[in-house]
Amino acid sequence: MPITFRHLLLASLAAFPVAVVPAQTIGPDLAIADVYEVFRWGSRNGVQAYSVGTIVCNQGDAIADWNRFTSSHPVIAQGIFRVKNGRFEQIGVSWVKHTFSADLAPYCSTCIIPPGYNGQQLGIGCADAYSAGINGELWTLGPRGPINPATGVFPFPVDFTGIPAATPTIGRRVQVLTSDVDASLNQGARYFAEGQFIAADESVFGNGANSVSYREYIVNPSNLNMTPAAGSQTQRSAPAIEAWRAVDPGVTISRLDIPGDGTIVLGSRATPLGDGRWRYVYSIQNINSDRAVASLRIPVTTCAIASIGLTTLPQYHSGERWTNSPWSTDREGSSITWTAPGTFATTPETSALRWGSVATFEFTADRPPRENAAELSLFVPGSPDSVFLTAVSPGGLSDFNGDGFADFFDYDGFVLAFENGLSTADFNGDGFLDFFDYDDFVTAFEEGC
Repeated sequence: MPITFRHLLLASLAAFPVAVVPAQTIGPDLAIADVYEVFRWGSRNGVQAYSVGTIVCNQGDAIADWNRFTSSHPVIAQGIFRVKNGRFEQIGVSWVKHTFSADLAPYCSTCIIPPGYNGQQLGIGCADAYSAGINGELWTLGPRGPINPATGVFPFPVDFTGIPAATPTIGRRVQVLTSDVDASLNQGARYFAEGQFIAADESVFGNGANSVSYREYIVNPSNLNMTPAAGSQTQRSAPAIEAWRAVDPGVTISRLDIPGDGTIVLGSRATPLGDGRWRYVYSIQNINSDRAVASLRIPVTTCAIASIGLTTLPQYHSGERWTNSPWSTDREGSSITWTAPGTFATTPETSALRWGSVATFEFTADRPPRENAAELSLFVPGSPDSVFLTAVSPGGLSDFNGDGFADFFDYDGFVLAFENGLSTADFNGDGFLDFFDYDDFVTAFEEGC
């Protein structure tokens, strides 16, 4: 087997231990074992350009295809994220790297070299490294739009018709606004780099959703280079949104596999502001859903006073076919809804939340949080039209079951909890279950809140 630069790279990195995961899944199964470096290419017009280095393992029980001359090869998406002031946001998104060959190394477990190995397969238990520099080479970067992330299928060769030439330095790479990494503007912020593999042969076996990993990085304030945070390790097979909960254990994370499609994760956090109001923040990460997210609806009790805050959407670039149009916000009845403009039938390239991307929404309200069901409508037509994930949302004081309404079911539920001595019936929150709780609940219920 020929010795290549990437093979030497793997050998040099082998001194740093990673979790050993034996072959357990059926079919090829790619997992990023290490998001081990971030390279800064420079800046242009207030935008920094980065790329992310990845080491991937085949932890399945079958050889993974790596044929650069056909569509039977993986692509690598890269992103940079930030946790700042209680918000999780995506601040940088890339085009995808088309892989071109697979080295074989025992970085993750025992590597079984495929028969007749010619660089176009990744063997069982074998590892392959792509440095940040290689993952940022312009000639290997293609748009995300033509790729179905749920199936891993994409047209090949890549069609660049109508796509502008790459802007020098920043084109097609992970683009981050300088203001988003400037230390003077981002005190206390924490940064995370993510890598994601999409491959058709592993998707056939349902192994696509675990092919994403992240690691924490720090930004050098003098030159804006990124280096791994002290003591940080790659969080294997975990999307970057999990970093939000790692920083703040109060974050609620809900994950859903859409039938016949991909995986979406919703994070939510309610924080008291100390003046009777609460700040509600929601982040959606579309890991590999081709159907995409068209809207987010959060139940909000009708008597809550709410004020809409900042919305952050991924910023596609370099001629990517998806638009960056803002979403609308609507407060109607017992909900707040954010919606992408248009529909799949009228504007198929609109700013629905596409794969490998995160959108973040925020509002304040004068009601405390309860667990509830957030509704995400899907952009591409199919069944189901929408899905529900657990999130925190403002409940009315007498909205006991958290469905956005104060009605008989809440009254009945409270009485049942009170009679059975459940802590949920401690309505005034004083640590005791007594007549005052009952009286306060009835008063709130009669007032419709």
